[in-house]
Parts: sequence; C-alpha cells; structure tokens
Amino acid sequence: NKKLLNFKLNLAFIFLNFKRDLLWTFNPLTTFYIKLNKFKSTIYHAVDSIEYQPDMPKNLIIKNEKYLASKVNNIFVTSPNLLKKLSTYNKAISYFGNVCDFNHFAKSLSITSEFIPKDIVNIKKPIVGFIGSISEYKLDFDLINKVAKENKNISFVFIGPTDDTKDKSKIKEIEKRDNIYLLGYKKYESLPNYCAHIDVGWLPLLMNQYTKSMFPMKFFEYLAAGLPVVSTAIDSLKKYSQVAFLSENKSYLFSKNIRLAIDQLGADLNIRQKVAKENTYKIRTINMLKEIDFLN
Repeated sequence: NKKLLNFKLNLAFIFLNFKRDLLWTFNPLTTFYIKLNKFKSTIYHAVDSIEYQPDMPKNLIIKNEKYLASKVNNIFVTSPNLLKKLSTYNKAISYFGNVCDFNHFAKSLSITSEFIPKDIVNIKKPIVGFIGSISEYKLDFDLINKVAKENKNISFVFIGPTDDTKDKSKIKEIEKRDNIYLLGYKKYESLPNYCAHIDVGWLPLLMNQYTKSMFPMKFFEYLAAGLPVVSTAIDSLKKYSQVAFLSENKSYLFSKNIRLAIDQLGADLNIRQKVAKENTYKIRTINMLKEIDFLN
C-alpha cells in the first residue's frame, strides 16, 4: 500500500505539474507512508483525538502525532482541547471549529409535508432528533434512557448506523422505550427532509477523553436546518451557549432544556441560522488558506 500510494503520488506530481504542492493530512500516522519533504508545504488538520476511539493503537498514535505535529509547517485544530494539546509541539497552530453545508440543511425549512419520509411522518410530535453514528464511545445511553423515560409525551428519533456500538445490549435497551425510534442509516441527500419534521436537534454526548476533543459536525447542521439545539456542554460548544441549550449530563437538566427548546424559548430562528451561515466549508477553507498565505 505504501509503495502504491507513493507511486501514484509521483505520477500525480508529473502529470498535474503542481506549482505549489501542499500536503494536507488528517492522519496522525502520515509519516509512516509519506515523506513530508516531498512537499513545499505541509498541514496537519486534527479533527479528533482518535487515539481514544475503540480498538485504536493509542500509544502508537500519540507518539507519531507528536512527531508529525513538530514537523509540519502548520496545524489546524477543531477544538480548544486539541489546540492546547498540540500547541506544545508547534506554534504555527490555528483553531477552526467544524462547519456545515449550510445550503443543504437549510432546505429543510422549505420542505413541504408530502416530502417528509414515511418512516418519520407518522411518529408523534414533538420530536427530538439525533443524526449521526449511534456509538457507545460518543453517546450517553444511560442519559438517553432516563430522558426518554422522564418525557413519555416526546418522541426521540435516532437517524444513523449502529455498527460502531459493540455492546448491542445498549441498543436493545433504548429500543424497548415506546418513545424511542431508531430509523437506521439514511442517505445524506435525504437528511433535510427528516430535519423538516424534527422539532429539536440534540447531542446527548458522553463526557470522556474522546468527546473532550471533538466538535460535533451535527451542531451547525441542526442550526442550519432551523432547529433549536440541546447538547451536553462539551468544551468546543461552550462559546455557542447563546444559540443552544447546554448542560451537564443530568437527565433533569436535559429534560428541562428539551422542554424549553420545544417551547422555542431560546435564540430565534434568524440568529440560529446566522451562526450556521458563518460556519460553512467555504468560509473556513478561505480563512485557512489565508492563514497559510496560500491565496497570494
């Protein structure tokens, strides 16, 4: 694989005739496969502490991430914790949170009832929805269970794969709840149609070493779709408390915030969408390229 990768890279260099080649990598083990000195400029874009994901070679990742971070020209990070961790090894480091495809998710505000998917349209409202991988190292299943139990008049819908959850008893436990619905994986193109029938987007996240460094992609996607957001108060989201209901992982706090969100007592739609619109892929990429003086 290493030989094939480098062979194809060399071909690309020849045929594309790069003038300012730039290596932009997300993989902390990049130097296992590619020599950094092949490129005029190098960037390590750290989006998670992947060493804390299940079955990862933790020590190997930590060791090689330090080496990579010290050798690249620039580092971009998506959370305050990653900024703190990696700034030790390289001072050319910048913080840019995760972003969203605003135009795609904003479609949900104009989707009419006939385009609402059949597997959600008959679920009793109000609906609190989660979109993403249903993973035991990210989601607080105990919290989900308690909140659903305390709010039997509210439907809790989960859209996403369950493959990452090894302990299937956790999935089975929440499936027992009459007001919890697991709809499975859905195509990206259809997500605005689901958001159009959801009242609140939530992020019932665990507080652990992984989530401490994450910035959930779904946060701005929910806001772009016009949804009020209820979330665990992880570090990366604390600066957005004006547009989201953030709290510790106490079921009574989540229940309270969900009811407030359903009653639309938080930031209004225009403010939520404004914040999402300021955090798009295009805007972030332009700002990143300015940071490394690549647009001149």
